[in-house]
Amino acid sequence: MDSEPNYYEAGRRVLAGYGVTDFTWEHHTRFIGIGTRETLERLSQEYGLDASIEDLVHRGAAGRQEPRLHPVSQEARNLEAVGITPPGGVRGGDSEGHA
Repeated sequence: MDSEPNYYEAGRRVLAGYGVTDFTWEHHTRFIGIGTRETLERLSQEYGLDASIEDLVHRGAAGRQEPRLHPVSQEARNLEAVGITPPGGVRGGDSEGHA
């Protein structure tokens, strides 16, 4: 299952909360494969957002509706959300290699 559209929608909602209305899917694709924290740091700089990265992470997580994932995948996503790279081949994607 591809959860990337959920990440796009969460990011779009976070940015809209700061008045950014031109964030498109095409813009989002620049961040696929990059961790949540780094993505939010880049977006914060790009748009001059007046918020801490922790606040942006919290707002994004609150607005994201993810599909139910295998517990290991969910734990990997939790680690990625706070900027920690999971060990060895464990990723937040599904068994088909989707991120």
